[in-house]
Amino acid sequence: MNLYDAVIDSGCVKRLGELTLVNLSYGYGGLVIDSTEFLLLRKWAQRRTASENSQRDIQQFIAHLDVAITRIGSALATQGSTVQISRLVNKMKSSGLTLTDWNIPKQILDELAQQPDEPAFVESRAPEASTEPRQPTQADFDRSISFAMEMQRALSLLGLDLSRPTTDR
Repeated sequence: MNLYDAVIDSGCVKRLGELTLVNLSYGYGGLVIDSTEFLLLRKWAQRRTASENSQRDIQQFIAHLDVAITRIGSALATQGSTVQISRLVNKMKSSGLTLTDWNIPKQILDELAQQPDEPAFVESRAPEASTEPRQPTQADFDRSISFAMEMQRALSLLGLDLSRPTTDR
């Protein structure tokens, strides 16, 4: 059995966009990490052989984490630099996780409290509609040419050539 399977055996892994929530077995609790870091950690752990000692396996797994925020009541500690943890907290906030459920250092919580909350949706009024049709500008023309070139490039990568007419059979 590999190290990843041994650690996650009776635990649970859930991906939430840029975050991965990991629930470890044997009373170690839960943690949240960046999804990219989790993929690297998973690949590393799948190439390692598990030992007979499950606690040693979990400790070895956790030792390879750079940044992790643990759940309150977890047997593990939050790890990483202040900057790394702040980035992870911002991702947690944007993903809709409740920050009070996690072991976030007080310094980072104080910094978050000082920042003004950005509204998720800012309602703005649409500009008054003009009765005259808008004349295309050079920027509109450039965007349409650029879009057409990108589409042609994408189609050619797929092996489709639309520059030659096709005959219907």
